Amino acid sequence: MKYLFLLLLVACSSHEPKEPDDDARLVELRDLFAVNMAEAESLKSADGWLLWTDCDSTLWSSKAAAAGLTGFNPSAAEIEPGRFVRRPAPLCTSDNPAWSDWSRDMFAGLTAYAWRHRDLAALERHLSYGRDHNWIMGKPFGDGRSVYLPATYGRLYQTIFALGGVDDPKRFWPDVYPAGLTDYKAHMQMMNIWLRGELGEGSSGDANPAGKQDDVGSPQANLNSVDDTQLDRIKEHAAREPNNPFFQAVAGSYSGDMGPAISVLLDPAMPVGEYVRCDEFRRCQLAEWLFAADLVLRRYRY
Repeated sequence: MKYLFLLLLVACSSHEPKEPDDDARLVELRDLFAVNMAEAESLKSADGWLLWTDCDSTLWSSKAAAAGLTGFNPSAAEIEPGRFVRRPAPLCTSDNPAWSDWSRDMFAGLTAYAWRHRDLAALERHLSYGRDHNWIMGKPFGDGRSVYLPATYGRLYQTIFALGGVDDPKRFWPDVYPAGLTDYKAHMQMMNIWLRGELGEGSSGDANPAGKQDDVGSPQANLNSVDDTQLDRIKEHAAREPNNPFFQAVAGSYSGDMGPAISVLLDPAMPVGEYVRCDEFRRCQLAEWLFAADLVLRRYRY
């Protein structure tokens, strides 16, 4: 079965990230990043959470931390080892029968933080909780949004491996990338593609912090490219939301044209895409802007 997954991974054409074109506005973007990060630092809680009152706080605060906001402690929302919830206490509740106190988009934020900050221990605890609870990661069960599918926990295993953790064959489980997604599903899909690309990148993604050196052509090394379907989804979402800086930053990483991303990031209105919403909008707006700007600046090694 493992080799079937390898065949699936190499069956499609691969598209490597491209070095970005020079852009004279990079100094302006770097300076604006410093200004916006300083604002975020002034707004965070004692545990480093930029947003902690909203029921998507783990997502947005994790993305802010991934972009460099200091002092973030994800365990403020870890109510038992490996079981994370949507925000620190007071915990979120809802009468909506479809609701759960965890979801796969919260997971996208948590893995982004853990990857950037090398928090292998948090992911290992999360993995242990999942294995012990049949991958039902939140309560109540609701509509199943907190259940990790094989592709979801495969991504968790892959991130753990890239951080120097266990090498489990389940990390080879492939993802599926359907067309036509919008709103939070589109955001999750692009977070998935972004992370898959970073996990094998090395220089700009800081992969293999434990010193692992994978042979060229290995699954780990190949993850810094995207396949035809992933590239189609990147182009689809970037075209559908031209004012989404995160989508434009991911698109620019593979086209080499960061001009659209930089233009959106320098827009004084600070557009951030259709999915960014929370009870204190400025905070999730800052989180998403910082995350996208950080992606651009990293591509230029700023």
